[in-house]
Amino acid sequence: MNCNTLFASIGLKCRTLLAVDGKPIHCIFTPFQYFDGDGIHLFVEELGSCMRFFDAGDTRFTSVDRA
Repeated sequence: MNCNTLFASIGLKCRTLLAVDGKPIHCIFTPFQYFDGDGIHLFVEELGSCMRFFDAGDTRFTSVDRA
């Protein structure tokens, strides 16, 4: 098994997007969803020899019905 096979077998997909400054940002689509059906995505930004993983604030802004 390799990384591509592993990603495919657990339902992860990846697409490269361009940031405002033209640098690539990779979007990882997961098979997971919030309670309202919106998909959970992760983003990966290359910063020199490092990589930054973030969710673009999606988790913080997900509302919860506490009724």
